[in-house]
Amino acid sequence: MPKPNQDLLVKGILCSLAGTVLVLVQYVARSLAQKNTLFWVSLAGWFVLMMGVSMLIRYAKVLRAKNKPPPAGKSLGIVGSAPTQAPNDNPPP
Repeated sequence: MPKPNQDLLVKGILCSLAGTVLVLVQYVARSLAQKNTLFWVSLAGWFVLMMGVSMLIRYAKVLRAKNKPPPAGKSLGIVGSAPTQAPNDNPPP
């Protein structure tokens, strides 16, 4: 079973390919009636293409965030953190 990020990559590639085919299919049509019908199909193709591209952008952002090293001191909370007070053994009277 693919990981969620790889699943996002596969869906993005497939949607982008399907959208590209749907957008370009109207230029292959021969008759005017087919071109008019396929015009509306190409509008749906633009939607699918943009959805696929957005999935690929989301995949790239997730991949970049995963490979990006954490900022210095933030991963362990040691460097740059506020000093902690030692526990007080003598409670106030």
